[in-house]
Amino acid sequence: METIRTARLHLKRFEEKDIPQLMNIANDPLLRKHTGDSFPHPYDLAAAQFWVKEGAKQEYGHQEFGIFLWECLIGGGGIELGKGREMKNMHVGYWIGEKYRGQGYATEFLQAMVDYAFKTYDIERVRSGVYSYNPASARVMEKSWFLREGCLRNAIFYNGVLADLRIYGLTRVDFEEKKSF
Repeated sequence: METIRTARLHLKRFEEKDIPQLMNIANDPLLRKHTGDSFPHPYDLAAAQFWVKEGAKQEYGHQEFGIFLWECLIGGGGIELGKGREMKNMHVGYWIGEKYRGQGYATEFLQAMVDYAFKTYDIERVRSGVYSYNPASARVMEKSWFLREGCLRNAIFYNGVLADLRIYGLTRVDFEEKKSF
């Protein structure tokens, strides 16, 4: 897998040497709240080793990236190609460590992933979901040209509370139009 470079970031595959940084940055209860139940908390050595060796395996249509500021791991994210009738769709997700939030890194990552996805795959749309209690991620979507396409009301149940799942999408046509400005 190639390394994708942006103005400030290197997006690349996780390696065993990243395990200590991954444990440190991912051991944040807010990440589980914002990313879902598949993100363990506490994020211990076993979780980090599993992710680097198994969870972040690369295959066609599914790629996971560490988000690095130089050699410092600041987050992670990935893309996954839709299956069957959704084969022209790609899902994107991301997370940023606590001390790196609010500095534009998630937006920079998302814009790079969208560009990479449209250049690499025969897709027509990139999509993602944002929990209603995560307005910062909704803003990242909007700054990256995604449109809020819908809302699944009371679709998320976390710690005894119901929340909405907001659906965001960006078509190839809209992306090419926005990118040309």
